[in-house]
Amino acid sequence: MFYGEAVTRGNPTSTGIAISDDLIHWENIVFPIIKGHDAEVIQINEKTWHIYYAPNAFFDMPGCDIRLVMFIDKLSELFEKCKKYYLKNHLGIS
Repeated sequence: MFYGEAVTRGNPTSTGIAISDDLIHWENIVFPIIKGHDAEVIQINEKTWHIYYAPNAFFDMPGCDIRLVMFIDKLSELFEKCKKYYLKNHLGIS
């Protein structure tokens, strides 16, 4: 599941990925994948994903734009790449 933080207007937010075996209990595996507001993840085909989002702290604010990140690979590869990045850059594990 892709999910976003709930924050008040003008505060930074991010989007992450969580997994569940039973759809009741969720485990955060990658956070953040996008630092920005209200990310929408759209599957274009089996290996193409578009993530649209607004810049951080621009919720309903003048001058806000919409940004796009494209990921071309299986979604499981996105999980693995984000997980490796997080472990290396946030926990110092290679």
